[in-house]
Amino acid sequence: MRAIFLLSSWAVLLLFSMITATLARADQISIEFEELDQYASKTSASAKILEKKLQLTLAERDENLKWSNPEVAYDREDVEQAEEFQITLGKQIEMPWVYFSRRGSWKSRVKAAELSRTDNIDRLLAELKSGYVRLKLLDEQQNHLDLLRDIITDASHAASKRQAEGHISGIDEHLIQMFLITMMTQYQSVIQEKRLAEIHWKVQMGIDPGTTLELPTEVDYQVVELPSMSELTGVIENRPGYLSQLAMQEWLKRRAKTERRQLFPSFNLYGGFKKVDSEFDGYVVGVALDLPLFNLNGASVRRFEIESDIAARETEIYRRELSGRIEALISSSEELRQTLSLVADHVDQDMKIAHAILLSYEEGWMSLGDFLNSIQIEVTGMQDYYDQLIDYYSNLFELEAITGSKLVSFVQ
Repeated sequence: MRAIFLLSSWAVLLLFSMITATLARADQISIEFEELDQYASKTSASAKILEKKLQLTLAERDENLKWSNPEVAYDREDVEQAEEFQITLGKQIEMPWVYFSRRGSWKSRVKAAELSRTDNIDRLLAELKSGYVRLKLLDEQQNHLDLLRDIITDASHAASKRQAEGHISGIDEHLIQMFLITMMTQYQSVIQEKRLAEIHWKVQMGIDPGTTLELPTEVDYQVVELPSMSELTGVIENRPGYLSQLAMQEWLKRRAKTERRQLFPSFNLYGGFKKVDSEFDGYVVGVALDLPLFNLNGASVRRFEIESDIAARETEIYRRELSGRIEALISSSEELRQTLSLVADHVDQDMKIAHAILLSYEEGWMSLGDFLNSIQIEVTGMQDYYDQLIDYYSNLFELEAITGSKLVSFVQ
């Protein structure tokens, strides 16, 4: 009995451990950078919205192309010497050339929606990649500021010791404490920025904000050699964003043609039973034809012709703007790369240099003013470095989305 009890206790303990481990895993998510596309396509609320918008277009197509329902009519007439009633079943029938023309035009509309979804998903993924890199770099910046804060704290202790020994006045310690407040303000600003960025990124990814997030991929500065300007701008006309614009233009052209064919768009066919008094009964049939004699459907034709012309001009504007944006992104990326290449190696040595500056102050080789100015240069330079590095990768990810090129990989 005792053995059975011990075995049951171990079984309960094992089950409890498994449940605890499962709950712990559920509250923590680890995402590699290279897994981001696949993960976002399954969980991102924004990606699901884009898919729903495509489904909405398909539903609009089905609603627009559906066959009309039949109609049942009942008429009754009572006069002084006679009684009459009839029951008819009617159906509106669209002319074949109108229906198939409208159906063909919807193919262009659906194609435009599919291409637009692809383009928007590419842009969403670029935004999510930028968010991933931003979180990693903000975390790294926070760590650097944390180390610099420790150095300032050590300098404060050194100043207190030297003041106690009578080597300096209390002014030095006061100035260091004030500088430490400034450092803490910058430190808290980075923490707040990171906190808000993480919440936004989690929501975009479809992750509960309360979930512990782990981003294990190491993000560092990489020299990305970009293709030529002509090579990147030359792919615009094959990209889904531009093709979506063309498909919308084609849809409006075909709608205008469809409206021209609706001079006799449909007819109503009906038939039924009719009875007059109790002696006469029989069948009734009829047909009714729509005749837009007063406007020949010209208003609808002109509307879609104007919308088609607007779409053509917007497509050209889109192409030129996209080409200009690619050129601007390439130029900005090249400029940022040149700046980052000059300082990237120095950033890795910042902590060693900061410790050397602290040692110089502690040994009395450097005045307090020079010490504080040196640390402030470190803080400002570090802030600018991380800001530029975030902008650098954001430009590259946007170029990936626009051109379909694979430019960035953090695989070691």
